[in-house]
Amino acid sequence: MTEVLKGDANDDGKVDEKDIVDIVNHTMGKPTSTGKFNEMAADMNEDGVVNIADVVLIVKVIVK
Repeated sequence: MTEVLKGDANDDGKVDEKDIVDIVNHTMGKPTSTGKFNEMAADMNEDGVVNIADVVLIVKVIVK
């Protein structure tokens, strides 16, 4: 089983502002910066939906 880095929506191995942009792009049907999208990693609050609430949690991780 592969370990999931929570917040790493674009699967580039780090949690940064690109993940935020990629979540927004994904929800709008646009491509991500890496061409990949990891739903499990993007769903920070584990509610089964990737949305603005997950973006807010990623911002908190980045700012920390």
